[in-house]
Amino acid sequence: MSHLLIGSKSYLNLKLNSFIDNNFKNYYRMNLNITKMNSGNKNSNIQFLNIHMYDKYIKKLPLKSYIDHYGKLVTDKKYLVNYLNYINNSNSKFLYFPNNNTILLKKILKINNININIKKQCRAGYGGLAYLIEQGIKPFVIGFSLNNNNTIYKKKSWRSSNCHNYYIEGLILIQLHKKNLIDASLCLIKDCKNVTLDCNIFLPSIEILYILLNEFKGGIRLVHDNFELELNFVKKINLKFKISFNKKLIVLLEKKQKLIIKYKN
Repeated sequence: MSHLLIGSKSYLNLKLNSFIDNNFKNYYRMNLNITKMNSGNKNSNIQFLNIHMYDKYIKKLPLKSYIDHYGKLVTDKKYLVNYLNYINNSNSKFLYFPNNNTILLKKILKINNININIKKQCRAGYGGLAYLIEQGIKPFVIGFSLNNNNTIYKKKSWRSSNCHNYYIEGLILIQLHKKNLIDASLCLIKDCKNVTLDCNIFLPSIEILYILLNEFKGGIRLVHDNFELELNFVKKINLKFKISFNKKLIVLLEKKQKLIIKYKN
């Protein structure tokens, strides 16, 4: 596994730092999303910034500027202190794209026959996504919300800006995954104590299942409203695991038709 784009979706019940550190080599984050926040411990190769963050970074503005702008957004002002320490001491590359690369993202959608009409500027993470795709990189993606906008550092009471369309962005992520331009399987992870993937949106890739099973020895849970489809999927991946990795899976049935898969010893 090589390139991982890390979003800021909040996971309160699942520890992901070690998993991220152990399975990827190149890391990309955006805006206030920094290391050691359940988003891995290794610095970003690139930190994608929006215009506000980039302006502060270039001008080397003091902490007060960040507190004035983001103080009402973050759960704890110490987070801004940590962020400022991170950008001042990191060897990461910090990039800003005009309009967060929305024009480039539109171009990528058109080339790949993805019929989604983007009317609002996309967020910095999607600008980074477009950049990586243009560079010929197929990134793995984690921490992007497919159907909500909970983030690590934002207060629950914070009202999201209407400058962006979060629903459309979620659709874009799904379609880019289905077109094999990215692997967003890790975005299916639910905020549960045990590793659980919501497979109703799309089915996870065998590559992601492989590294999850290697990392989480207790097995992973797959949830799908269509139990027969889920069962057939597990049968297929069991065969692929045997052929590709010489591994055999044990499939257990939990309550509410939830399948647990793990390696057979």
